[in-house]
Amino acid sequence: MSAQRLNRESCTTLAELSGKLGKYSEAEEFLSESLKVQDTLSPPDEARVGRRLAELAIAMAGQSKYPEAWPILGRLLPIADRYTGQERLTVKKILEMYSAEYKKLGMQSEALQLEEKLNAL
Repeated sequence: MSAQRLNRESCTTLAELSGKLGKYSEAEEFLSESLKVQDTLSPPDEARVGRRLAELAIAMAGQSKYPEAWPILGRLLPIADRYTGQERLTVKKILEMYSAEYKKLGMQSEALQLEEKLNAL
C-alpha cells in the first residue's frame, strides 16, 4: 500500500472517531486532509471523493459552518446521483438539511440548487 493511500485511510479513520466523539473541528481537519490525498491519487475514485465530501459536509454542519460548506456541496452535487441505498439516503439528508439552513441564511440560490438535486435523486 502506498504512503498516500495509508495517509488517506489514517485520516479517514481519525475523522470518523473524532466525529463520533462530537469533535467536528478535528473531524473536518482530518477529512480535508484525506480529501486532498484522494484528489492526488490516479485515477481519482469519484465514489470515495463523494464519501469524503459528504462526511466533510456533516462535520461542517456540526460546527454550523453552513456558508463555508458550499464549495464542498458544489463538488458533491454532480456525483450525488451515483449513490444508491443508504449512501443515497445520506446524501439526500445532507442536501435537505443544508437547503433548510441556506434558506434561513438568505442563500436562496444555493438552497434552490440543493432542492433541484434532491428532487432529481
